[in-house]
Amino acid sequence: MAVYIEYVLLDNIIIDYLLLKYTFKLVRGKSGFWRLFFCAVLGAAFAAILPLVALPGWAAIPIKIAFSAALVWAAGNYATKKSYIFSFIVFNLYTFLLGGSVTGIFNVFGLPLDREYSVGLVIAAAYGLIRLTHKGVEAVYRRRNIYAYVSECEITLNGQTIKAKGFLDTGNRLYDRETDTPVVICSKSIAFRLSNNFKTRLGGKKIKIVTAAGTDEITVFKIDSLKIYNGDKANIYDNVLLGVARTAFRESGYDLIIHSEMVGGTVC
Repeated sequence: MAVYIEYVLLDNIIIDYLLLKYTFKLVRGKSGFWRLFFCAVLGAAFAAILPLVALPGWAAIPIKIAFSAALVWAAGNYATKKSYIFSFIVFNLYTFLLGGSVTGIFNVFGLPLDREYSVGLVIAAAYGLIRLTHKGVEAVYRRRNIYAYVSECEITLNGQTIKAKGFLDTGNRLYDRETDTPVVICSKSIAFRLSNNFKTRLGGKKIKIVTAAGTDEITVFKIDSLKIYNGDKANIYDNVLLGVARTAFRESGYDLIIHSEMVGGTVC
């Protein structure tokens, strides 16, 4: 039984380390391997000792919350109270999701949790689940941040108006050099809708652009107008080119990358 207890402690140390590591990875907190490892050892020791202490039923949850708050505080450096609170919430969210998921997997497949070989399986399952959970939470967090800069838009071409979501990007400074017209980047699905399933020719021309991967070429075409809404009011732009992106970005939650010239304008 002593060997089994040692394995369980090792199991808890590794899992606590993974929970802390991916917490700081999401919140972009400052910490280091040895600091996280030391806190993981403390967490494993706490998990091993707590069941041996006689406590009233109501006291267990407040003590666990207080300890996790202290553990997260000790694990990193925080510039603000807000960043610490966010780290505390993420750590406990990961802990809650992981504990239930690992137990669920073992129950579904009928695997015992009280065998020595189960410890290795728990660690493997925990690692996979933490990575999946982290990717899911990271995607939600990234999308929430993006939505703060996404506005409702309307594009009009040849009398047809379609709705779209535009990302207000101060980094888009693309102009057509011949006409000095700003270029708004659109997804292929927008071009598809504006062309009535490609039954109508959009015309346009090719222009060269510079990307992180080097020089590229995209097709741009003139539209009648672009409306960018801020609440119930909107800015209307008539002198706009749409450039069709080669790569997909619709899964990011928007259809347009708005030109920097149009960001922060006064609404009509």
